[in-house]
Amino acid sequence: MLSGGNVSSINDELWENLFVGAVSENHEGIQQGNTFVIYDVIDYDWTVIGNILSLLITTNIADMSWTDYYVYNISVPDGTVLSKQDVLSHCGLTDSLYKETARQALYAFHFSCYEESIYEHNDVAGIEYADEALAKTISAENIVEALPFINNKGELCIVCPTYSIAGADYYYNIINLDTFTIPTHYPNGFQCSESPSEVVAHYDSYTECYKATLSQYPEYEEKSWGKEYTEYTLYDVNKDGIPELIIKKPDIWNYVFYTYNGTESVLCGELWDSCFGTYAELYEYEGNGIVVHGGGMGSDQIEHMYIQQLVDNSLTEGELSASTEEISFDELYSMLEGYKPIDKFYRSTDFSVLGG
Repeated sequence: MLSGGNVSSINDELWENLFVGAVSENHEGIQQGNTFVIYDVIDYDWTVIGNILSLLITTNIADMSWTDYYVYNISVPDGTVLSKQDVLSHCGLTDSLYKETARQALYAFHFSCYEESIYEHNDVAGIEYADEALAKTISAENIVEALPFINNKGELCIVCPTYSIAGADYYYNIINLDTFTIPTHYPNGFQCSESPSEVVAHYDSYTECYKATLSQYPEYEEKSWGKEYTEYTLYDVNKDGIPELIIKKPDIWNYVFYTYNGTESVLCGELWDSCFGTYAELYEYEGNGIVVHGGGMGSDQIEHMYIQQLVDNSLTEGELSASTEEISFDELYSMLEGYKPIDKFYRSTDFSVLGG
């Protein structure tokens, strides 16, 4: 029996979501003489591969073709919840290879549902709706939502929304990333004739381009108080599987963004302190974008929170989503608590994160 780490909090979460939220309602309804039950089945499956325990719990709502999934990947030695990257590393996948594999597996799933009935029969109206559903299903934003786990055969799977042309807008489904087969018939939708590793191969060259870009910047600048170093980090702003290079120049809070277009690094734009006051901080954002928090020091200064997006390889002038001109400092900082800081930066001469 596992203990420690996050095990207690997981048990509490399952109790609240499943017993209090489902079983207890069924019991109450039955005691009152109701024959309708909210959940027909609450089931679970688990496997241990190496030091990873993958737990998958499913709940099926009565009289509806809808299944809810709860996914947990837990470290067997200490009971801590593992990150998505921990699971991918165990399976020998880079982030870009995982995303491309997921995209192709979702593509295959989509056509297993609609190819014969719609595409091969040339149902023009149906194809239009199906292509819209396909675009949503294989979008980078949707793949970010996927939850990976390892099934009892040791295969990597994901729970991911798959968009529908009928019924609900989308349904959650289990997609096996090890056993899918790309259909040989290619209709009008997205085609993927290459294996995921072949598609990703050209992605990997971005590291060499980013190294060359970093070499164009000075290692440091001498200031009156000492040396200020050029630093950088990687973050996939537009969630296309290729991380952007974010350089923090020796000028305080001055960020420069580069992306990779398949052959070279491309300057996307710059964020600097005159836009924000005396400082700027970066935070992860779930969709296309990055959260920027900036302003002046002290309670008498205005602070802002922006969502910046990357569109056509250009850093957009993000909309203002919050400002202490309109809300309190406490409210703004409460909003920021929902985002993970991007605060791990490396010296420009340290290529460890770029493959050495």
